[in-house]
Amino acid sequence: MAMRLQRGTRLEQEISRRARLAREEAGLSQADVSKLLGMERSGYGHYERGRLAWRIDILEQLSQILGKPLEYFLGIDTELSEDEAELVHMYRGLSERSKRVIRDFTHSSPNPHYTHYIQCLAWNEYPISRSAHHHHQRACAVRVQSAGL
Repeated sequence: MAMRLQRGTRLEQEISRRARLAREEAGLSQADVSKLLGMERSGYGHYERGRLAWRIDILEQLSQILGKPLEYFLGIDTELSEDEAELVHMYRGLSERSKRVIRDFTHSSPNPHYTHYIQCLAWNEYPISRSAHHHHQRACAVRVQSAGL
């Protein structure tokens, strides 16, 4: 059985508020998130409105879907700015190959071709709209090929 947080607490209310903000920031509807979570729209809506106690597994999935670290939803201060926390979260989701490219990049002088390559890696490993994904794939293929990477 999945572990649930206690319903109606300040923590629950804060998680619901942050979930709504992150969802809206991502440009997703409750129906979109429900579908990605594999549940009915009303089920996810109950979480956001505080009618259902948040389950830890749902929070973990929501973290991945909305690109926010779990600490964001729990209101845990990691001493990182939101941008830094988001970058750490994204980095953790990358393949080992992509992480190596980023580490190599940070230890070398800035190279615009490398910058484009890193953007391409991120676009290919994180969910974005289909039309944006196809546009980025074409642009990446041209940039990476012309750079010889």
